[in-house]
Amino acid sequence: MDGRINVLDVRINRGDDGDSVATGVHRKPTHTGRYLHFSAYSPMHQKVGIVKCLEHRCAIVTKDPDMNSTEKEKIRTDLSKNGYPGHFIKRHMEGNSRRPPNDAEDNLTRMSLPYIRGVSEILKRKLGHKHRIQLVSRKARTLENRLVHNRHRTDMKDQFGIVYEIPCADCKGSYIGETGRPLKIRIKEHKKDVLDVNVRNAIAIHVRDTGHGIAWERFPSPWATGHTTESSLRG
Repeated sequence: MDGRINVLDVRINRGDDGDSVATGVHRKPTHTGRYLHFSAYSPMHQKVGIVKCLEHRCAIVTKDPDMNSTEKEKIRTDLSKNGYPGHFIKRHMEGNSRRPPNDAEDNLTRMSLPYIRGVSEILKRKLGHKHRIQLVSRKARTLENRLVHNRHRTDMKDQFGIVYEIPCADCKGSYIGETGRPLKIRIKEHKKDVLDVNVRNAIAIHVRDTGHGIAWERFPSPWATGHTTESSLRG
């Protein structure tokens, strides 16, 4: 369309000669230019990361000098609107170079603590220099996190695509299955197979051969999400 095509965040422009192409950064019409505000209660390295990430995308996508210059000016404008000081933007855009892999970093001990402004920065510096501990800051739990739970929890038997365990009531054996259908439907099928002594069902065979009961009341015991294979009852 109009000699251009957009692929994810890359805009591909056809040259005037019809043979060459140039690439630039594509933004959706709904793009607002909003990023993490500089005054936000977040670790400084996250704000540095935003500047470096935008500059890195500009460097690898826009090779044309004029388009590269236009994109950098767009980045500076958007970041300024989000409260980023000019000297901060300049320092991290101009000094954005990828460090080569460092094997010594693999030997660091990593520690995760809630972020506290003014404290986490000092701890990260002290622990890193003296004790070779990499401090990773995480968002602290707020009163809202503790009191507000908007996510609806689906009953386990209404879920599908999960791994489940059905234990024997009289021994340590258990049946481990995986279904892509609602779990309550698979439960009904298992119970019917036990009553009908379906020899194709491992639970039914176990009940027939041992006389044991099945601890349906201790079921379901979810393991993980999955698809549609099932394994035999085992001890």
